[in-house]
This record gives sequence, structure tokens and C-alpha cells, in this order.
Amino acid sequence: MKSKRKNKVLIIHNHITPYRLPLFEELNKFCDLEVLFCKVSQKDRRWKKKQLDFYNFNHSILNSFNLKTFIINYSLPIKLFNKKIDVIIVGDNPINIFATFCSLIISKIRKIKFVIWTEGIDTILFHTKRSNKYIRRFLRFYRYILYNNTSYFIAYSKKALQYLKRFNLGNKEYFSGIQIMPHSLLGNKSKEKKKENTINILFLGYLRKSKGADILIKAYLDLDIKNNKTQLLIGGDGPEKENLMNLAKSRSDIVFLGTIRKSEKSEFYSKGDIFVLPTLHDAWGLVINEAIYYELPIITTNAAGASELIEMGKNGYVIPPNNIEALKNKLKILIKNDSLRQKFSENSIKMKKILNIETGIKPFIQAIFSE
Repeated sequence: MKSKRKNKVLIIHNHITPYRLPLFEELNKFCDLEVLFCKVSQKDRRWKKKQLDFYNFNHSILNSFNLKTFIINYSLPIKLFNKKIDVIIVGDNPINIFATFCSLIISKIRKIKFVIWTEGIDTILFHTKRSNKYIRRFLRFYRYILYNNTSYFIAYSKKALQYLKRFNLGNKEYFSGIQIMPHSLLGNKSKEKKKENTINILFLGYLRKSKGADILIKAYLDLDIKNNKTQLLIGGDGPEKENLMNLAKSRSDIVFLGTIRKSEKSEFYSKGDIFVLPTLHDAWGLVINEAIYYELPIITTNAAGASELIEMGKNGYVIPPNNIEALKNKLKILIKNDSLRQKFSENSIKMKKILNIETGIKPFIQAIFSE
């Protein structure tokens, strides 16, 4: 893939997200890239500035202060006026509304190509999690104004593209892609042998209500499997942990492992026979990419953007969110059928071959060099 010229591209990104850095590094080979980060991290993450030391693309962290839930990057306007830029790519996260609209307005003034990078998807939780109707109206108005003043969009999933098109935007250019978890950030599958005749069901994620771990525990408790030794291994921490532990009723076969660090992921996934993400809303859900990398059968819901990576009956199942009965039934099928789990695992091996950096940057290349 060769670029015609070294376009000067500016990406404005919300945080120093570790799994995005290899993508930026690869994209830098095709353009003169600079990434401005609105903030180092977010409250439920431990991302650090020193991660950037391992990458060569130009980058800096914008000065900012918080205005309630919004991040105000007051140093951004001067940078946008002073830099030579061919293309600006910015996300549509409402928290970064200042950076987004500042970029839009200055791109209009300077006649710079402006691209919105969106991951937003439409789920029931997306509409109901904000109980304040005025906030919901504001966000709808925000996106209406933003999208109608933008000509180019990177939709980072099929569901994100569907959501965009609901705004009836007319003649726009859309570049659709999938999110990837760089293989360089994942260790090789552990060779440590797991206990024989034990089927481990895995969950990994931040323990908040929207991840649906309670649905998984309820489905697991309701399983009626004879002659099978099963375990539910729950990785992660968060505000719902105590509630989930109470729900588990001190069952010895439901194990809470706490935070799974990067160095521990290989061992964690290698213990698994089935991976479950019963989410109520995930713009993507990179743990599904990880589970595919470690060759696991997967059950997830259609409220995850990454559900497009699951081919029904080939490498997993996609079920409706908040459906204990559907989850229980799919778990039963996979627990009872060793050959089916093996088939799903083999198909995950095929799938992981296309989930690479080249796939991840493809919509960016298309957006940058489109006429």
C-alpha cells in the first residue's frame, strides 16, 4: 500500500490508549502524522505518558482543565492555527466537545479536510443510561450539528456505520473498518496445562453494570450440567464487584481473579474453554479480539460492536443482551460438545489472521487520500 505523497495528518485523540499506539505508528509510514492527546488517561484506567517513549510518530499532550464532565483543551486553537495541516481526524466523544468543535471551526476557516472518527453504536442502554432527557436532547443536537457539517467519516464498526446513516446525512463519504488489538501487545498462548476434565468459562472486563457480568453469573447458577466439572473465572475489578460476589453466593466454582494485568493475560486466556462478553453496550469490546487471538469459542451479545467478528455457529454465538435463558442455552451447548468447541477454536485461528494492523489502518488511509 503506497501513498501518493506525505500528507500532514493531525489526529486528536481522547487518551493515550495503549492499543491505539501501534496503529498510529503504522499509519505514520503513509503520512506525516502527529497525534494530540486530550488527556493522559481516564479515571478507570492506568495509562501512562511513558508508553509514548516506544513510538516514533509525533505526539504531544494538550493542556487542559475539566469543566464538569467536559475536557477543555485551551491550548488547541493556537496549535491548529500555527501548524501546517492537510487533514484533521477527530473523534465525536461528547466529553471532548471543545476539541471537536474547535477543530471543525478552524478546519472550515483554513479549508482543511476534516474527518470524524466515530465508534458510537445504537443500543437500548445507549438511549436509557442517561436519565436526563435534556442531556439526551443535547447530545442528539450535538451530533446533528457536527455530522451535518462534516463530509468524511471513519466508522469503526458496521454498527457505527448504521448509526451514522440514521442521521440521513445525504451525500457524505464513509470509510468503514474494524477495531484491532495489536498482536504485539498480546503474549503467546501459555503452554501451562489446565486441569483435565475442567471446562473454564471466562469473563474479562471492568466490573460495571453495563458489562453484564451479573447476567453471566445468573445464567451459570441456573445451569444443570451433570458429569461436567465447570468453573466460571471472572477477571477484572470495578464498582459492581461486591454485588457480583454476593450474587455468586460463595460458590467455589465461581472465582473472582481481580485485575488481570497485561503480563497475566496469556495465562488467563490459556485457561479458558469458552469466553463470554454479555455486554449491554460496548462500542466495540476488544476482549473479543483477545479471545479470538487466544483461539477461544465466544458468546457475546448484539450490543457489542465486535459482535461482527462472530460468525454464528462457526466461531461463537451472538445473543440478545440481558437474556439469561439464551446465554444459558448457548453455554450448555458448548459445555456438552467438545468437538464443537474445537471447531469454533479452529475458526478463531482463521479469523485472527485478518485482525492485524493493516486491517486497522485501512479506513484511515482511505479517508486521508480520498478526493
